[in-house]
Amino acid sequence: MERLRYAPSPTGPLHSGNLSTALFTCLRAKTLDAELYLRMDSLDPVRCKKDHEESILRTLRWAHLKFEGQTVYQRPDDPRFKKAFYYLRDRELVYPCFCSRKQGIVRTELGNPVYKGTCRHLSPQTAQSQIAAGQPHCWRFRVEVNDITLRDLAAGPKLIRSEDWGGDFVIWRRDGFPAYPLATVVDDMSMKITEINRGMDLLAPSAAQTLLFHAFGANIPRFLHFPLLTDEHGDKLSKRKKESTPERFFSSIREFHAFWSRTFKFPMDEISSETPDEMALLKAACRQNASFDLA
Repeated sequence: MERLRYAPSPTGPLHSGNLSTALFTCLRAKTLDAELYLRMDSLDPVRCKKDHEESILRTLRWAHLKFEGQTVYQRPDDPRFKKAFYYLRDRELVYPCFCSRKQGIVRTELGNPVYKGTCRHLSPQTAQSQIAAGQPHCWRFRVEVNDITLRDLAAGPKLIRSEDWGGDFVIWRRDGFPAYPLATVVDDMSMKITEINRGMDLLAPSAAQTLLFHAFGANIPRFLHFPLLTDEHGDKLSKRKKESTPERFFSSIREFHAFWSRTFKFPMDEISSETPDEMALLKAACRQNASFDLA
């Protein structure tokens, strides 16, 4: 059985770009006759709020989107995350990094931040002594490749350079919580997700996450990245844009999904039998077991 998920972060209400992703994933699940799950990626204990979760659920109900079973709530203290971290650490696939946010970071020609590996070559004795001394640190995944070819269902094969995702990436934060790349991969493995649908701006992070799937001995889900929904200036819609509400940009979302329907020519049907007339117009679609024990 194909299994997809929609996983918003409850750091604010859904904006139009979020809803577009939800609609796309829902319709993609229907074309695959797949199970679709809702997961709240609530890693940030400061920014993620209960009222934001409730707001997201209200918007999804307003859009008449249907999900399997109960909503999954990601929690930073989930013991599976620490177990996954120990798995990587015991195999020397990660290392402690004592750099501040600015230390050890260089900028590419495009201005993207890349970690230059300042702490990568610290001896185990030096690293352990700094940890014992209480030196704040995160943990980074050792990236041993210069690039990855990500085979995307929409964009085709894409050569992604390690500098595009920042080099050795953080999997455990200095505040003692798991970083997003680790948490999302562990949850996707646990939920047996077979396909991940995201915006085109997340191609590089997706490529980096394939390294974690590989490290855990897991099957890598298919990836499908679609064009972003933008405003009249071509800027990505985000929570920071107050006008970017699902209601405000409904027609833009409809046009976006109609484009995908024409482009990939998948059979379309209504999201649910209870879908209102305007929602029925939103027609779109585009075109391994882990050895790491999650129990």
